[in-house]
Amino acid sequence: MAHLECTPEDLAKVRFGLSPMSQVVGALNVLSGQSVPPGLPIWTARVRDRYERLLAGSPVLRALIRLHRVTDYAPDFYCVPPKGVGVTFERELAAVRRTPTGRAAADLRLSHRGRPVDPALDVPDVPVRVADALEAFWTELLAPDWPRLRALLERDIVRRAGRLAGYGWAEVFGRLGIDMALEEERILLGKAADGLVALLGRGRAAVLAALDSPASTSQLVAQLSMTLGGVGGHLAVLRRAGLVSRTRSGRSVLYSRTPMGDGLAELTA
Repeated sequence: MAHLECTPEDLAKVRFGLSPMSQVVGALNVLSGQSVPPGLPIWTARVRDRYERLLAGSPVLRALIRLHRVTDYAPDFYCVPPKGVGVTFERELAAVRRTPTGRAAADLRLSHRGRPVDPALDVPDVPVRVADALEAFWTELLAPDWPRLRALLERDIVRRAGRLAGYGWAEVFGRLGIDMALEEERILLGKAADGLVALLGRGRAAVLAALDSPASTSQLVAQLSMTLGGVGGHLAVLRRAGLVSRTRSGRSVLYSRTPMGDGLAELTA
C-alpha cells in the first residue's frame, strides 16, 4: 500500500487540477500493459488497432512505451502537475517542446535508472521528438474521448471538494483510485444496466445511471455524447417520474437521483 507523507505546508499547496497530458501518460501505462484499471479493457480493445499503427510508425513512441513498462519514474519534462482545471493539451505540449535538451536528457537518464538510454531518445532534439510522439498519441487515441473524460474529471473534482469540506483530506486521499475506477467503468464507457435499459429505454437509462453523483445538463451532454435537447428531455421525464431532482449550485443547475431513482438503478443493475 502506498503512503503519502505531508507536512502542513505540503497540504497548503495541494489543489485539484486537470491535465490532459497526465491522461496521455496514464494511457501509455495502460497500453504498455503496466496497469489496466477496471472498465478500461473495453477502451483498450477499441483503440488497439490505431495504437499498433502509431507504434509501427514511431520509434520514439516505441521507446516511450518500453520505458514506461520498466521505469518507476516518468520523466518530469512531460509529467508536470497542472496549475488548475483550465489547462489545455496544446499548452502542455508547447511546454514540452520548449524544454531545454539538457534537462530532458537528464530526466530520461534518471528514468532509465542506470540502463542505456534508448537510441530513439538519445538525440539532440529529443524534446521536440517526444512532443511529436505524444501529440500523435493524443490526437489518434484520446482526443475523441476527451470531452466525456473531462466532464467526468470535473465531476470528480466537485465531489472530492465536497468530501474535503465535510470530512477533511484523509477522506479525499483514502478514496483516490477507487471512485475513478468505478466512474470510468460506468460513465466513460457509457454503460447502463440491461434491466434499466429495458425498463426506461437506452437514453433515459444512460442519464439515470450517470446520475450516481450530481451533474449539470452540459456535463451529461459531454459524458454521454447526447444532444442538449435529448438530455433535457430525458431529465424532464425522469423528474416527472420522481426519479431525479434538481438543485441550484451557483450558476449551475445540478441533477441527482432521488432515493427512488437510486433504488430503481440498484434493482435493475
